[in-house]
Amino acid sequence: MATIKFFNRTETKNKLANIYVRLKEGRAIDITTKTGKFTLSENWNNKSGKVRQKADMLNKDELQEDLRELRRHIENEFLKVPDKTNLAKDWLKITVDKYWNPEKYEEKKTNLFGFIESYIELSKNRINPATGKKISESTIKKYGTCFHHLKEFAIIEDKKINFEDITISFYYDFTKYLTKDCNLATNTVGKQIAVLKGFMSAATDQGQTANLEFRKRSFKIVNEESESIYLNEQELDTLWNHDFSGNKPLERVRDYFLIGCWTGCRFEDWDSINSQNIKGGFLIYEQGKTGYKVRVPLHSVVKGILEKYNGKLPEKLKNQPFNRSIKQVCKKQRLKQKRQNR
Repeated sequence: MATIKFFNRTETKNKLANIYVRLKEGRAIDITTKTGKFTLSENWNNKSGKVRQKADMLNKDELQEDLRELRRHIENEFLKVPDKTNLAKDWLKITVDKYWNPEKYEEKKTNLFGFIESYIELSKNRINPATGKKISESTIKKYGTCFHHLKEFAIIEDKKINFEDITISFYYDFTKYLTKDCNLATNTVGKQIAVLKGFMSAATDQGQTANLEFRKRSFKIVNEESESIYLNEQELDTLWNHDFSGNKPLERVRDYFLIGCWTGCRFEDWDSINSQNIKGGFLIYEQGKTGYKVRVPLHSVVKGILEKYNGKLPEKLKNQPFNRSIKQVCKKQRLKQKRQNR
């Protein structure tokens, strides 16, 4: 059984001395540290391990009570140690410090924006449990986009936004901002809300917030049916055969677009593919969203584009500039747009 004893190491009179505490159990555990308390050596009894009851010592009762409570704390913490054979050498020192300075050891909580910033940074090396792969770059970009909108919204509202502010009232104001000020489509607004709910869910799991308003039914991910615009094979052939040599930037956009059409790549994958992914007449790449490896035979049009660019892919484009440019390409060719409800 463990024994706890208080003592000092000097008998010099009129000298303020440290009071030490010693924890001992058998031969395996014998550790000592300072308690952080002091007394004159003549006011301390090493034999009893207590303050002498001297009438002229004003704080004797208070000091003795502090040491009594410290003893209880050490005993309780020692009982919690599962493997006492591997007790760290500084365990007693830390345990005493925890008693006097508990705030140092409280789990520090961050604010919402600090949490999101850290979450995004850590996600760059985080593994998606569904795929066993690292979080894709496209997902990291989605996190960043939502974070950007939140920061801009905070500036417009001229207020700090923290965990407790993510309420139903915030939801209505934020979705209105995304729709009216940012001119985002309904489904895009829904994606921003989905990411925000993901941030809040992660913060809840990590004990950063107890605010669960984001889980209410009215804090919903909005969506609506959208139209798919597509080109059939004949229209793709027409686009391929059109002479864009007088406008090289649009020709590059056309070629980039056709590679996507004839390979079936998502833009996020298509944007990350390079000539090294082309082997033996196949396009081989790993889907960012699912982590699955895909092997696609090269269509004759794709082969023709590769020949034109000396075996390489056309220079990459950003998503939004590409979307604007491809509309110009199709308008020049006056291609009929066919729509089909999803």
